[in-house]
Amino acid sequence: MASRTQHSTEEIQDIIDTLRRSTGEAVAAMRRSHRMAEVSVEQALLAAGALDGINQRVSEISEMSEMSVQIAAAVEEQSAVGGDIQRNLDGIRMATDSNVVTSSQSRTALRACRRTSQTSAIVGGAVLGPPTQKLSSTRFFYFFNLTLHPEKTRLLHFGWHEVEDRRSHGLEKAGDVLFSRVHACL
Repeated sequence: MASRTQHSTEEIQDIIDTLRRSTGEAVAAMRRSHRMAEVSVEQALLAAGALDGINQRVSEISEMSEMSVQIAAAVEEQSAVGGDIQRNLDGIRMATDSNVVTSSQSRTALRACRRTSQTSAIVGGAVLGPPTQKLSSTRFFYFFNLTLHPEKTRLLHFGWHEVEDRRSHGLEKAGDVLFSRVHACL
């Protein structure tokens, strides 16, 4: 029995040694697992932080996208307003061109009216003016840019005292002269 007890004691000692080794290995494995769990937790926390950063960037990108849509709408609206402004400017340019033409035509008509008015005053003064008022032939010819042909022009004297003036200068009686009426268009 003693030998059996000793043998049993040795077996128990072997089992205890095996258990100790196994327990040591289990503890070592547990420590490695614990360290790995801690590393995993740290990595999970870092991943969570990275995911939060990604979510924040995605939110910023989404906001930028919304702003881009708003900017695109504003640009489209400004483009439409720019088109309206261009059409208005084209209308103003056309109206201005028309006004320039009308102004030029009015200026030409005004010059014609002034010339007609001056012609009417000159001719009216010659035809309808009082007998004592004399029309300056130089002024009349200058105004109308006229000249006298020396072979086809002669000076006629007429009026109340013409007959006496001709006799006093020893001239013959002037021949009959047919005058036509002078017309002025206004």
